[in-house]
Parts: sequence; structure tokens; C-alpha cells
Amino acid sequence: MTRAPAFKACLLYSIGILAGWYFSFSLVWLLASIVVCSVGAFLLWRKNHHSLLASFIFVLIIITLGVCKITWDGKTHAENSLTNVVSDEEQEATIIGVITERATPRQRYYSLIIEANSLSIRNRMLKVEGDVIVSLEKKKVTKEVIKSLFYGRKVSFTGTIRFPAQARNPGEFDYRRYLYLRGVYAQFRVPSEEGIVMGERAGNWLTAGVIHPFRDWISETMDVLVGGEEANLLKGLVIGERSEIDPDIKIAFTNAGLMHILAVSGLNVGLVTIMFWLVFSLFRIPRLFVGLLTALCLVIFAVLTGGEASVVRAVIMANVFIGAKIFEQKTNLFNVVGLAALFMLLIDARWLFNVGFQLSFVAVLALAQIYPRMEEWMKKFQIFQQSHSFFKKYLFLATVVSLAATIGTLPFTIYYFHQFSIIGIFMNIIAVPLSGFVLVFGCLVVLTSGVSMSLGAVYALPAYWSARLLLKFTEWGGGWSHSAMELYVDLPTAI
Repeated sequence: MTRAPAFKACLLYSIGILAGWYFSFSLVWLLASIVVCSVGAFLLWRKNHHSLLASFIFVLIIITLGVCKITWDGKTHAENSLTNVVSDEEQEATIIGVITERATPRQRYYSLIIEANSLSIRNRMLKVEGDVIVSLEKKKVTKEVIKSLFYGRKVSFTGTIRFPAQARNPGEFDYRRYLYLRGVYAQFRVPSEEGIVMGERAGNWLTAGVIHPFRDWISETMDVLVGGEEANLLKGLVIGERSEIDPDIKIAFTNAGLMHILAVSGLNVGLVTIMFWLVFSLFRIPRLFVGLLTALCLVIFAVLTGGEASVVRAVIMANVFIGAKIFEQKTNLFNVVGLAALFMLLIDARWLFNVGFQLSFVAVLALAQIYPRMEEWMKKFQIFQQSHSFFKKYLFLATVVSLAATIGTLPFTIYYFHQFSIIGIFMNIIAVPLSGFVLVFGCLVVLTSGVSMSLGAVYALPAYWSARLLLKFTEWGGGWSHSAMELYVDLPTAI
């Protein structure tokens, strides 16, 4: 970690974000202090490159930049922001906006997110800004209407609007804070489908006209060629569409310590990287073009799967490693991790409070720190030898990786989910490589179906059976009565 300037800069920047989130600062004074400190640091550094005072000022500048970014991203709102219109009390209203997240089924209702444009409330029509989560009761809306609520469609809802509920007790889940950090400022309830008026397709042409129709095509292809819960699992792994997976199956994955498999993450990105690299290498084109095409496909994959924190992190890191391979440069893992986190936080500082962001980066750092020490310890006590068979080597590697990731993320999983899987370490040894086969065959189904559905059907068979095997294995492990235990720890909400 000694030669990881990006990692150190990211830590300082994150400290600034935390300070800016929990304390209020004037954005004007912050920017003025950055300018003054920058001039002072430059003059000191020019006079003496090893000036401790200049280094200290540089540290303050990075921290202050973090304070500025979170103040701008999380605390600065336009005059027509929904935060200035909505209250804690439910009010009758009509809202018009564009769908940015399609309807997802919950236990008793569907929920979707719209980017609001205008709001009719208290006999006034207002131009507004901000995202709103809309709830539709399942019993009062047909599936045909839900299918019509696709991404990028302009829509009008009539119902009631209010701020999301806040946590009432310490340690309780704060729904308002969770949505606020996602840029969602209000909650809208639609009593029946009579309160829904459909409009035309709007929004970004690339996302609304290309990405989401392509996602829909993949989803339909999986339903036709694979079908059942196996198809739903494949959608979750290939395009991050988990809304159709049965809730009982999700519970089984959680109890078995395998929920990370359903979240498109570093494992998926790693396998996709290898697959595209090998495919492009078959055309015998220069390594530079192989790397560029692979990097481009990874970016498309990140957009296609919804751009979740774990995917964005993995794609950035993969592209850095691809660049290093192309130009034959050595990489420092901590530097790459810091660079990925810094890039994401520069785009939106609120990522720091995202659970997926925290778990993804903590897992990688845990592997980087814990795995080498555990490997050294096991070799010292002759638990692992280079002469061992492939199976023994894999068993050792999978166990240590699973154990290191579990140790690193344990405080976060207990704090956020109040649960710890007892069998998770052992389940991952089999489930992780099995999910790799499911993902690879799923990707092959998509790629070949674009050429011919008959060709896609060839790969649909192994995709189906590998997905079925993973589901049965998970249901077996997650169905054990003592597979997981609940833990409630009252920790500070600053994490």
C-alpha cells in the first residue's frame, strides 16, 4: 500500500465526503479555501519539493474537494426541487414524468421510478425536478398495464404524494435516507390503474431506444429458449434482471450466503472479460484492438446490467488491467482499487453510502490483504503444497478466497442485513464456479440467438441444466433450518 497514491487520495476524498455529509458547510467558502490553499501549496512546493507544509495543504485540498462534492451532490437543490414542495403528510396530486426504472414486483405492489417534470398539487401546476418512487397495488392493476410501463415512457399518475418514511428508532432501516442517497425524494401512491395515463416514448435515445429494447429482447429469448425459474436466474446473471426471480429462491440464496451471485459483480465481469478477450483473439487482430474491443464490450455490459456499483467498480478495474496488459505495465492492486473508487465518487459522491459500493470494495480489499497472509500461513503449516493435485489446489484457493471475502464483509452484512450465513463459505466453493458456467452458457445463448434461434437453442440446453443444478443446490443449502443466524447489532449509522 506504500506506493498507492490513488488509494491514499481516495481515502482522503472519502473523509471529506463523510465530513460534508454530517456537517454543513458553505459551498462558496469551500471553493474559496480550495483556491487559496492550491496557490499556497504550489508556491511552497515550487520553493521546496519536500515541504511538509505543502504536503499537509495538499491533504486539506483533497479532503475539502470531497466536502464540496457531497455538498453539491447531496445537499444542493434547485428552487423547483421536489424537496421544496412535498411534505410528510399525504397530499392528493397528479405527477407527470419519464420512467427511469421499470416496474418491479414486491410482495403486495409494484414499484417504479420516474423523473418528474411537473406536479399538480394544491390546485397549482408546478415545474419540478427530482425522482419519485411510484407504488401500484397488485390487486388493482393488470399485468398488461405493467408491461406498458417501460423505460423511457412519458406517463401521468394521479394519487397521493409524500416524503418517504424515516427511521423512528436508532439502528432501524431509514427508508427516506436510502432513497435520498439514490436521488429519489418523494413517494407516490396510485390507488388504481384509472389514475394512469400513458404517453409517448421519451428520454435518452441510446438508453430508451437501444439498451432497454435489447434487454427486453434478451429477456424474451431466455423465456422462449429456456423458460421457468432457470430463465429468471439466467436473466439475473446476464442482464441483472432479478425482479422475476421467486422470493423464496431469493431467501434460499440469502440463507446459503450466495446472494452475491444474483448481483452482477466482479465474478461476472471477470468471466465476460475472459470470454470477449478469447473471442476477439480468434480473429488474430493486434492486441491493442483486442483490448479496446473488450473494454468497449465491458462498458456496454455495465450499461446493459443497470450500472450497479459492483459492476462499475469491476469494469473500471478490468479496463485498467487490460490497459496495463496492452502496454506491458505493472499494476498495484490498491492503486487500481483507489482509482476505481475515486472515479465513481467524482461522478457522484453519494456512491460512498451505497451498500453495493461498500460491499464490493471491501470484498476486494479483504482479498488483497487477507488472502496472501492466509496463503502464507497455510503453507507454513504444510496445509497446502505445490505438489497437490488440481482438485486440492482449487479446494484450497476457493476456501481461502471465500473465507477472506466473508471476513472482510462480515461487519457490513451484519449491520445492513442482520444475518450471517453459517454455511456460506462452503456453499461458495461449489456455487461460484457453477454460476460461472451458468453465466457463460447464458451469454452464448444471447450471442448465438442473434444469429439464429436454432443455434441459440443448442446452448440453451446446457444453460438450462447448469441453472437448474445451481437452483437445486441453493435450495438444498438454503433450506437447512440452521443455514443462517440472525444478528442484531446496534452500530452507529455513520457506516
